[in-house]
Amino acid sequence: MKHTLENKIVQAWNFLKHQQKDDGHFEGLTCAKEISTDMHTEVISKTPFTTSLILNALRPLRDFSLTKQADNREAIDDILSCAEKAVAYLLRQKDTHHFAWNYWEADEPRRKTLPYDLDDTSLACAAIQYWQPEYIHGENLAQLAHVLISTERETGGPYNTWITDFKKDVRFDDCDIAVNANIAYMANLLGIHLPNLDRYFETSLISGVHSKYYQSPAVILYFISRGYKGKNAHIFIEQIAPLRKSTHKYSPQEDALLLSALHYFGVDISNEEKNIKNIIDASNLETTQIHWKKEIFYFERGDKEHMWYHMSDALTTSICLEALTLFYL
Repeated sequence: MKHTLENKIVQAWNFLKHQQKDDGHFEGLTCAKEISTDMHTEVISKTPFTTSLILNALRPLRDFSLTKQADNREAIDDILSCAEKAVAYLLRQKDTHHFAWNYWEADEPRRKTLPYDLDDTSLACAAIQYWQPEYIHGENLAQLAHVLISTERETGGPYNTWITDFKKDVRFDDCDIAVNANIAYMANLLGIHLPNLDRYFETSLISGVHSKYYQSPAVILYFISRGYKGKNAHIFIEQIAPLRKSTHKYSPQEDALLLSALHYFGVDISNEEKNIKNIIDASNLETTQIHWKKEIFYFERGDKEHMWYHMSDALTTSICLEALTLFYL
């Protein structure tokens, strides 16, 4: 099994590295479903968020690459080269005056329609901190601290999603559990523990709080698992079991998210061979590459006629690859 799994990990990586664009970003798609019909339309979504999500999901791949033999050193170089290009792209997308990110790319006209936000900022910072921490220096940390203080709903969190005066503009008055999970995850990578967020996650889950942007409970639990440092992980682990027994159509992305979440919550996943096989069996093989078909990851935006959902083959593949790699390790 281990040799087969290693080959699948390499094949998935071969797919991903060919998905990266010359400027370093990974492309995402937005699928629009017309409210009045079942018709769907796909368009490219010019956002750096897809790249941030993928870079963070690829973290275990660096540890996998270090287990390879010397004659496979090129695989390590590929991973680091990919990350460096992606980090350079993310740095070009940040605000020119503050260490913060917008949902839209710098040259996208819609960038002016939204404030900067802590979801994009947290995951961009987390990716940069993991792959090239030299870019997160004292000045940037001071700016980031200022942003966090300005968005506090309570001292030490939770935090408002949007980096703006939400008390004056109710359109951006929003506190989201998934966004705060990504804030906690970023803070952990920076060596900062936010215990107020641990308590917020516990009470929010118990009271049934949902995310405005992430409709899948698997995505929310996955995000929390990376940011939670409290002593009550069993609360979240108990929520995962019934989701894994769902009778709905099989989703390799959901399966992978929940498997990774279990690992990050401290559960031993070495006995999950059956689920790993299910994920592998759901992949698409193309000569030396495998990938997983895109699945909805989050709600992007909506209007009177359409609901727009974000997805990409590269993103779903990176999520599945993360679970396979964590199991391998």
